[in-house]
Amino acid sequence: MLNSFTQFVEASSIEDGGAYVAVKFDDATLNELQAIQEQLGIKNPVVRDDLHATVIYSPKKFDSTPIGDIEGSVQFESEVKGEYINEQCYVLKIQSEWLQKRNEHMAERGGEHTYDPYTPHITLSYDEPGLNPITLHMENTNINYEYSQPIDTKWVDKYEGK
Repeated sequence: MLNSFTQFVEASSIEDGGAYVAVKFDDATLNELQAIQEQLGIKNPVVRDDLHATVIYSPKKFDSTPIGDIEGSVQFESEVKGEYINEQCYVLKIQSEWLQKRNEHMAERGGEHTYDPYTPHITLSYDEPGLNPITLHMENTNINYEYSQPIDTKWVDKYEGK
């Protein structure tokens, strides 16, 4: 089991052109996500501007052209489960058929999964040990923007105190 993002990056063998595709949310959804962070008492939350759901994180080069602005947004409601994906990274696992299909589309373009099977999720904290698992219901979750960027293995330093 990988216990840190650094271990994950090192195990992924990222090549030039590896890319990360994710989606952003509207203000109402961001407000709800921040309320969940506060309800859980997260001391090291992912900041509002960085809250996102991963579509694909591929160490392999592929056509990662994103949609950009999503006209009218993609709306869904979901039971969400808050849990750890390693000892410190706390996420909300969400149910979204649209995100599943976007992940499949990126894989068809040559993207390689780093976690299989793909589970849509929103990271609430990269460094927050000791939280309890939760299950709750989110209504009117709105995705309004999809973006892509090259994988930057150095950003993790700020989360791991380097």
